[in-house]
Amino acid sequence: MSTHTLSSVSLFPATPEQTLESRCRTFVEWGKGLTLDEYLARDAFTDTTEVAQNGKLITWYAHTRYFPLNLRFRREGLVVSKSDPRPKKVACYGIASVFTSTRFRGKGYAGHMMRLLHWVIADASLLPAVFPDVWGAPPARVTHAGDGRFSVLWSDVGAEFYQRCGPTKDQDGWIVRDPVSTTWDVSQEGLSPEATNSDWTSLDEAGVSKLWEDDANNIASTLSVPDTFKASFSFLPHKGVAAFQHWRNMDVLQRHVSPRIQHWGIIANSDTFATWTFEVKSRPKTLLITRLKSCPEDFDKLFLKAMSTARIHGMEKIEVYNLPPNLQSASTRLGGVTVERKEHLSAFKWYGMQAPSEVAWVLNESNMILTSEVRKPRLATCTQTATMPPNSTKETPLTVRSKWLLYGILIPVGLFICSTLLRVQRTEVGVESVDFDHIHHYDDGATYTTLNVSAAPIPAFFLTAILPFTKTSLPGLEDALKSLLGPSQLREIILLSPYANALPARSVIRKVVSSYPDCPDIRLQTFSTDTNAQDRAIHAAARVSGWVLILGQDGLAGQTSHSRATLLQPPALSFPYGPNGICFSLFDTFEPCLRRSIGFPQEAHHLLPPFVMPAILATQLDISSPLAQPWRLLGERIAASRTDGIGGVVFGTSVDIESQAIGIERVLHHSSGVVSGLRDNGSDSEDYFSSSATKYPDSDIGIFVIILQTFEDLRRLSPLLCRLQGRGTHLVNVWVHEEQDNHHAHSGQFVASDHCALSYVAPSPRTSLKPQAQLHAWFQPLARLADVLLSLHENGDFTNLVADPTSLRHGSVSLRISRRDLPHTEWMGSLSLAEWKNWNQPRIDISIVTNNRPHSLGRLMTSLSKAYFYGDTVNLRMNVEQSADKETLKSVQHLHWPHGTMFVHHRIVQGGLMPAVVESWYPTSNDTYGLLLEDDVELSPLFYAWAKMSLLRYRYGAASNRSPMMFGISLYQQKNAELPLEGRRVFNARTLFDKHSLTDPTTPYLSPVPCSWGAIYFPEHWREFHGYLTMRLSSQFPSTAAHIVPNVRSNNWKKSWKKYFIELVYLRGYVMLYPNYPDFVSLSTNHLEVGSHVKVRTQEKQKQFIVPLMEETNCSSVGLLELPGQTLPSWDALPVLNLTGEMETLVSLAEMGRVRREELTGCTGNPTLFDIHQLVCIAPT
Repeated sequence: MSTHTLSSVSLFPATPEQTLESRCRTFVEWGKGLTLDEYLARDAFTDTTEVAQNGKLITWYAHTRYFPLNLRFRREGLVVSKSDPRPKKVACYGIASVFTSTRFRGKGYAGHMMRLLHWVIADASLLPAVFPDVWGAPPARVTHAGDGRFSVLWSDVGAEFYQRCGPTKDQDGWIVRDPVSTTWDVSQEGLSPEATNSDWTSLDEAGVSKLWEDDANNIASTLSVPDTFKASFSFLPHKGVAAFQHWRNMDVLQRHVSPRIQHWGIIANSDTFATWTFEVKSRPKTLLITRLKSCPEDFDKLFLKAMSTARIHGMEKIEVYNLPPNLQSASTRLGGVTVERKEHLSAFKWYGMQAPSEVAWVLNESNMILTSEVRKPRLATCTQTATMPPNSTKETPLTVRSKWLLYGILIPVGLFICSTLLRVQRTEVGVESVDFDHIHHYDDGATYTTLNVSAAPIPAFFLTAILPFTKTSLPGLEDALKSLLGPSQLREIILLSPYANALPARSVIRKVVSSYPDCPDIRLQTFSTDTNAQDRAIHAAARVSGWVLILGQDGLAGQTSHSRATLLQPPALSFPYGPNGICFSLFDTFEPCLRRSIGFPQEAHHLLPPFVMPAILATQLDISSPLAQPWRLLGERIAASRTDGIGGVVFGTSVDIESQAIGIERVLHHSSGVVSGLRDNGSDSEDYFSSSATKYPDSDIGIFVIILQTFEDLRRLSPLLCRLQGRGTHLVNVWVHEEQDNHHAHSGQFVASDHCALSYVAPSPRTSLKPQAQLHAWFQPLARLADVLLSLHENGDFTNLVADPTSLRHGSVSLRISRRDLPHTEWMGSLSLAEWKNWNQPRIDISIVTNNRPHSLGRLMTSLSKAYFYGDTVNLRMNVEQSADKETLKSVQHLHWPHGTMFVHHRIVQGGLMPAVVESWYPTSNDTYGLLLEDDVELSPLFYAWAKMSLLRYRYGAASNRSPMMFGISLYQQKNAELPLEGRRVFNARTLFDKHSLTDPTTPYLSPVPCSWGAIYFPEHWREFHGYLTMRLSSQFPSTAAHIVPNVRSNNWKKSWKKYFIELVYLRGYVMLYPNYPDFVSLSTNHLEVGSHVKVRTQEKQKQFIVPLMEETNCSSVGLLELPGQTLPSWDALPVLNLTGEMETLVSLAEMGRVRREELTGCTGNPTLFDIHQLVCIAPT
C-alpha cells in the first residue's frame, strides 16, 4: 500500500457511512466492556442528542483513506478577561477521540490531522495569517465550524503529543492543565452514610437536567478571572454538556448495574449539590462525580450521600476531577487521595491573544452531553460483508470497502440513469422499469399517459420508519407506535422528539417494547426546540440506509388497511410513494391541488407524509437553515434529478402490493388547467345533540389561504402560521399586499424564527397588472381548493375583490379577524381541520346581570373592551334590576358595543338574583351559547379564545370528542370545593391529579359543579334547566322530604339558582369543563362584591376566591397553550371529579343519578336526553 506525503493529506468531514465504518474499526480498541452492537448503538444514540445536533458533533477523516479519525463536539462556553470582565458566551470545541488504523501509525498522519483541525474549528481572525506552505492547501471551512475561541481534549498518550500539534510548526497545540483526581475507596470502614438526616433531594434525569440549566445561568453571572491570570474560560454544563457522561452509556448501565439507577445526583440548595455517573466497563467500578459544588461545612454530608449511592449500586471507587482546594482538607479526612492522573489528561488550546500560562480553565471537571435510546439487540451492519458496487475497481481491501461505504451501505445504486420512453435502472434488489407508451383520452377533457412501473418488494429489514412527535402529539404517541406494528419490512423506528419530551417518550417506548416483544427496534433522537420537526425528519432520513418511511405525528393511525400494508411492505421504487400528494400548475407561482389515493395511482409534484422513499434521496436537501415547505422542495429536487420528472407517486386503492406491476396515470393536460382535489369527507357517528356541526374527517390535509396587508401583519401572524406549517399536513398560501421594490421577487420567504420560514406571494412590480388584479389572479384558482380563508377586517376594498365567501368551494370557511387579534392567534394552530371548518357555526351571547354596583359594572365592561373576539359577532344583553341606582342606569345608557347588537332589559318588579340570572338568556338555536356574568366578575383578554377553542373541540370537532354529558365551559378555576357537607375546603386540581399519578396533572378537567363566576352554558342543557326549574317549583314535582342531592351544602341555599342546577346535573350525570392553568390563572375572576350572597367583604374571603387573570403576552397566546401536548385533550382523556372534588368517572356519575332518580320517582330505565318530563316521570299536560 502506498504512503502519502503529509502535504497531500487534508481534512474532511466524514459522511454518515464513513462515520459508521470508523466506529466499526475503533470498536476493537475502544469498545471495552461492550459488544459491537452496544458500542454502535451508544454512538448512534449520541448522534441523536443535543450535543451532536446541528453540526455540534462532526467526525473528520484525512483524505484519501481512513487514516486518522477525529470526533469533534461543538459546545457553548464562556470567556472573560481582566480587560473585559463581563462573561461572554462563545463557541468552543471538545475533541472526543482520535484514532489511526494500525497500518498507518507512526507515519505522522494523526499529528498532522490535529494540526489541520485548528484551521477548521478556530475563529479565522485568531489564527496565523498564512497557512504553512509545507502542509499543502488549507482544509476547507465547513458549516457549523470555524468560530471557536478555545478547544479541549483529554489525552491518553501523554502530555507532549498534542502539545506539538499546533496551527503552525512553531506554535503549541493543546497544553495539559491540572490533570488531578481525588478518589475514595467505597469499602473503607468508619463512614455511615445512613446517619445523615439533612434535607437533601435526590435527582432523577429531569432533576439533573434542570440543575444544569440553573447552574449554567449561575456560572454565566459569576465567572471571573483569578488574580494570577489575565483571562479565564469555562464550559457551560447545560445543553447536554454535563449529561454526556451520564447517558452516553445509559443503556449499558441499566443492564449491568443493579439495582436499576434512578438517581443521578443530590442537592441541598443552589450552592450545595453533586451530579454523577458510573464507569463499569473496567475495574474498579467507579462512581464518577461530574459536577460538584459545596462549602467545606456541607461537604461531609454531600459526600456521604454519594457514598451511599455508590454502595447501593456495587461501586468500588468514587472519583472527582480537580476537587476545589477549599475541600481538600475535608476530602482527606474522609479518606480521599489526591494524585495527578496518568491518563485522561485535560488539555486546552487557547486561540485568544493571551499566552496559555495567562489563562485559567475554570470548572475543569468531567462533564459532556445528553443522549437516550431504547433498543433491542439487532445491529449487525458492520459485521456483514460489503458487496462491491457495480463497476468498482480492484484496489486494496481497505480502499474497496471504504469506497463502497462512501457510496453508502445498503443504498440503491444508479438511481438516475434514464432513457426517454423506457427507463431501466438497477436497484439493490433488482430492476425497476418505467414505461410511458400508453395514452388515453377521457370525456372530461383530460389526457393521461399510463406509466407502467415494475419493481420487486424491498427486502426484509431494509425499511426505517421516522416518526416525529412534539408535546402536542405526545398523548397519541403510543397509538402512533402501535400503528406501525404487524407484518412489515421494518428494521427500526426512529422517534424524533424535542429534548423536553424525552422522558415521557421513554416511558411510552418501554411500554410498547414490553407489550410487543417482536416489534422493530425503537430509537429516540432528541432535538432542540429551535429546530423544525420536518427538517429533523429529513436529516434523520439522510443518515440511514435502504428505504425510509416518513410519517406524520399520528404514524399510520387513521390510514386504511390497504395504505398501512402498502407503506409497511412497499415496492422497491426509486421515488417517493404514498397515499397523499400535491400537484401544481404554474401561474407565475404555484397553485396547489390535492392528490388523494383513489382507484388508480397518480403522479404528484410532491408527497405529504406518510410516504416511502429511498433514504439517499433525503441527502438532496440542505437543512442547515430552516426550510419553508420542505416536502415541496424535496419533490422538486427529486423531479429535477430525473428525466421523467417524477417527484412522487400517489398509489391507488386497488393496487395489489404483491404484484410486480403498478399502473400510474400521468396527467398531461386538463381543460380547466387544474386537477381538482379529491376528497373523502367520510362519516361521523350520530350526534347526541342537534347543533349544526358539519361532519369532517378527524384528520385531513388542509389548504389555508391567508391574505394580509403588510409584512408586519405577517410577522404578527407568524406563530399561528408556523404552527400550521409545522403539522406537516397543511398547505399555507400567503398573500401580502405590500408592494416590493424592483429588487424583490414576486414570491419569497419570511424567516419567522430559527426553525420556521414562511413562503409568501406579494404584488410584483415587473408586470403591467395592478396589484388588485394580481391578487385576483392568484386567489381565483385557490378559491376552488381552499379549506380556510383568513383575512383582516382592516384590509379594506382590496380583499372584497376576492374574499367573497360565495367564491369559495362548498365546505370551506372564511374568517375575517381584526389586526389587533393577530399576535394572539397561536392557539388557533391547535385546532383540527374539522374544527377550523366549523369556526362560524357557534355563536356566543353575553348576558350581564347588574343592579347597583356601577363601579363593578365599569370594571367588567373595561375587561370586555380589552378582549379579543377574532372577528366573531357577539351579541350583548344587559339585564338591569328594578332597584338599579341612577349611576348604573346612566352607565348602561352610554355603553357602546361594537361586536354585535346590544339589548337592554330593565325589570319593573324586583325579581331577585335567581330569576335575574335564569331569565337573563335563552338559546335561539343549538348553536347559540350563553356567557352568564354577574357584574362583580372581571374577564381575561383571552377569555373568548378559551371559550371558542373549547367549543370547537368538544362541540364541533371529532365525534369522539363530542358528548351530551358536557353542559358548559367554566372560565374560572376552582380554588375551593364549596359543596362538602362539613364545609368549604381548599382545592387544587393539580395536587389532586399528582396524588392520583395522572400522566399530566396540568390537564383541564370535568366537574359537575356549575360555575356562576364566568361560564358558557350550552343550549340544550339550559333549556332543560328552564323546564326542570319550572317543574321543580310547581306542585307537579314529586313531593319528597329528602334532598334531591344527598350530602351537599347546596341543599341549604335558599335563593341560589345553582342549587337547582346541581340537582339537575346530579340526576343526569352532567359535567362542566374547567381550566387548570398554573397558579390558578383563569379566564375570569370574582371580586366578591357585597350583594345577595356576600354580606361582608373581607380580605380573607377575597384571598380565598380571587384568582389571577391570564394576561396577553408578547409571545402570542402562550398561556392558552400551556396544556398537555399544547392542545386540549381528547374527551376520554379528561379527568372527572364529583360534586365534592374527588376523582370519579362519567359512568359512575351517571349511575349515581340513575339510582337517585329511581329512589325519588320509582321510575326505571334511562330517560331521553333533555326530556324533563321523562326525567321526573311526569307526563306532559
